[in-house]
Amino acid sequence: MGLGDELEGVEAIGVCGSLARGRDFGPRSDIDVFVQNAQLCIELFAKAIIACFAETVWRHDPSEQLLKLLEEHEGEIGEGLAAKLRTLAQDVQEAAPWDGWSVYGRMEPGGWVPAVDLCTEERAGDLLERAEAAFQTASSFYSWLGGQG
Repeated sequence: MGLGDELEGVEAIGVCGSLARGRDFGPRSDIDVFVQNAQLCIELFAKAIIACFAETVWRHDPSEQLLKLLEEHEGEIGEGLAAKLRTLAQDVQEAAPWDGWSVYGRMEPGGWVPAVDLCTEERAGDLLERAEAAFQTASSFYSWLGGQG
């Protein structure tokens, strides 16, 4: 199996495939699922990159691990790709809480806010953009990695 096959495997993960439907969120009840799937895609693309160097951490926010690996390999990785990886680390950190919030909601100063009220089209659109950027970063990373051998 080559690096391209690995990337295709990540792209083919069912939840990431659901994002390929684009920005037509469908019925209101689907937005929370869309938010959940976008969060998971961002997490999985970050973990796919990390897995090339180390075993991934068991949490929804692997940003610290990604940044540590970037620091360890920064001399090997060009500044353009390093910047994309830093952005991915920020995006995975931003998206991570939505794993729970998109299912259970969250406590806010005025009381409990259910997931259906938290997961807006705006939030879904934001996470979709981050998931698309995560895919592009993973693709760039695998292209870089493929040229290393």
